[in-house]
Amino acid sequence: MGEQAMIEKFKVYNYKGFKDEIILDLSKTRDYTFNSNLIKNHIVNKGIIYGKNGSGKSNLGFALYDLTTHLTDKQKPREIYTSNYLNLDTDDKYAVFTYEFKFSNDRIVYTYAKRNLSDLVFEIVKVNNEIIVQYYFFDNIDKIIKVKGAETLNTELKDNKLSILKYIYKNTPTDETSPITKIVEFAENMLWFRCLSDGNSSIGYIPNNEYLDDLIIDNNKIEDFQKFLNSHGLNYNLFVKNVGNLNYIYAKFKCGEARFSDIISSGTKALWLYYCWSIFFKKISFLFLDEFDAYYHYETAALIIKAINDNNNMQAFVTTHNTYLMKNSITRPDCCFILTDNKIVALSDCTDKEIREAHNLEKMYRNGAFQE
Repeated sequence: MGEQAMIEKFKVYNYKGFKDEIILDLSKTRDYTFNSNLIKNHIVNKGIIYGKNGSGKSNLGFALYDLTTHLTDKQKPREIYTSNYLNLDTDDKYAVFTYEFKFSNDRIVYTYAKRNLSDLVFEIVKVNNEIIVQYYFFDNIDKIIKVKGAETLNTELKDNKLSILKYIYKNTPTDETSPITKIVEFAENMLWFRCLSDGNSSIGYIPNNEYLDDLIIDNNKIEDFQKFLNSHGLNYNLFVKNVGNLNYIYAKFKCGEARFSDIISSGTKALWLYYCWSIFFKKISFLFLDEFDAYYHYETAALIIKAINDNNNMQAFVTTHNTYLMKNSITRPDCCFILTDNKIVALSDCTDKEIREAHNLEKMYRNGAFQE
């Protein structure tokens, strides 16, 4: 297996609530000696994003996953991306997104602009500062296509709803070393999800079957799922029952049985959703859990963070209001980000004080030690 591909920096401008450019810089890591597994190749690999209500945590996740909407055919809830796509306080007619990827020894930068969910304005790809793709859909600017296999490809696209990167990817021989292949396949394996009172939502990578019962049953995970619940203090005796030629998860009790989904709390449903997605974590390139602990007890939230941190295959971020998670036992200051006033900054960059492993980050935060 090759070296893990990662997002090193992300920038977005004029998108939803972000009037000014906001920058998520994951390369500004420190030399802390604890929880070194949260950093990979000098890039934040596991992070926690804090912010007050309305600070933009969800919008940051939507922005990060915008590239999945035109590079892939994966899940994209239209209600998320069609409502107020552009910021309403600017006159600019498009939003600009920039992703800086680290693929082994190469730094690949993908920049594009869109008027809305479907309408692209331009796409530019640089590999180690060299432009290999430059495609403007409207302006009379020279097109640049320096991609192996695309030399004879007709790149005069009929409209601006088809990404030039996706077009090249779909119409050239498979080349795992191609920067275009790397970007598109990274996007295809990105996953965002959340569980709130209005239901479950996901963006990006999605398995063939969306039903939680089937995900566990079809992957022969019923016993493992029961152990997972037990580890969180939930003791169920689970089994599979066929009802009307359909299989469901049931729970046995002393005096009877019941379908699992009919008897569990919102918190248990959230754990169930997390477990189902975790089955596929080995295939995920970038994970974003929005308000991941909305229904969790604080100890459960900490256990989920530790489980995510132990997964070395993917880059992962969660958003939360829960300052209990500001603990050096499960994270570190350069992996905790505060989002406020159109800025996102790591705790380590919010103070001049030297932070040590023994420091209580939550107490420091509540006492105003971090100047956002």
